Amino acid sequence: MVAQLRILLAVMVVGAFIAAAIVIYSIEQGDNVEFFRKNYGVFKIKDYGEVVFEFMPEAAPNHCDRIKYLIDIDYYDGKTFHRLAALQGPGKGRIIQGGSLNGQGVAGHTDGVTLKLEAKAPNDKGTIGMARTMDPNSANSQFWFNLDANNVLDGQYTVWGKVVEGMDLLEKMWKENYINDNAGPRKKLVIEDATFRPKEQN
Repeated sequence: MVAQLRILLAVMVVGAFIAAAIVIYSIEQGDNVEFFRKNYGVFKIKDYGEVVFEFMPEAAPNHCDRIKYLIDIDYYDGKTFHRLAALQGPGKGRIIQGGSLNGQGVAGHTDGVTLKLEAKAPNDKGTIGMARTMDPNSANSQFWFNLDANNVLDGQYTVWGKVVEGMDLLEKMWKENYINDNAGPRKKLVIEDATFRPKEQN
């Protein structure tokens, strides 16, 4: 009887912990939605300037939360854009990809978090997509800017943001640094700072 009571007590404690975690997570989710409504994200790129983007939590809430978290912990500061590619064929175009751990396109943040696919929004020009492995539920920290529409990727990759300022800077980066799809950029393209900006400042 005593053993059964101990087991019951342990189950109740674990259940309470899980319930509390769910409540906290829900509150954080709600807070983030309000945060995204009021704030833009900003990537300050060395030698080029600021790319300002809007989060799309209605399409990819978990990916938006992830990007916010990585910005909050300064993960992107000092990271690079390692890939400039001109995807060939109908519905394909140019991308600039970055956010890997080592600047070579290998892996992401060492916490090992993987995100389930949230492929609701199209890869239109100016949107920001999330990179992954062959596993559709493996996104971690790498992302790309769609310089052109890449709608052949729709339904396969998550789109979580849209550029509102700085497409001209991304075009300049492309023109000055693209060599070919298999080579890295002509020079090191560094995210000096990743932060947020209240929307009322724009």
